[in-house]
Amino acid sequence: MIWNLTPKARAFRFVGHTDIITGVHFSPSGSLVASSSRDQTVRLKGESTVFKAHTASVRSVQFSSDGQRLVTASDDKSVKVWGVERKKFLYSLSRHTNWVFSPDGRLVASCGDDRTVRLWDTSSRQCINIFTDYGG
Repeated sequence: MIWNLTPKARAFRFVGHTDIITGVHFSPSGSLVASSSRDQTVRLKGESTVFKAHTASVRSVQFSSDGQRLVTASDDKSVKVWGVERKKFLYSLSRHTNWVFSPDGRLVASCGDDRTVRLWDTSSRQCINIFTDYGG
């Protein structure tokens, strides 16, 4: 559920997912809310769009700083980038399950069980650096 703080009232309730919601994120404009779920989907509230995103639970979802892209991470060991306007899959960053956008949206950093952190250029869709053997 999303709540208004003043007055304290429910703004809307997430419906449509068939399993636990694992993440939510507002678009920069505030007009869309993306939700990820264990049901392997991502939903956009405000447009009633469903992305059949992954083959396993979707761990997290986030809009880019310009609101044009959506990134999802899944237990299927993939990070996927989606175009928001056309609601289309753009590309995948394989073997990783966690990620974050740089503040300007030009880079994505991803990490996974392979003990690497990879930096990806979102324009070229290429891995531009790999940091190995991180961890405690």
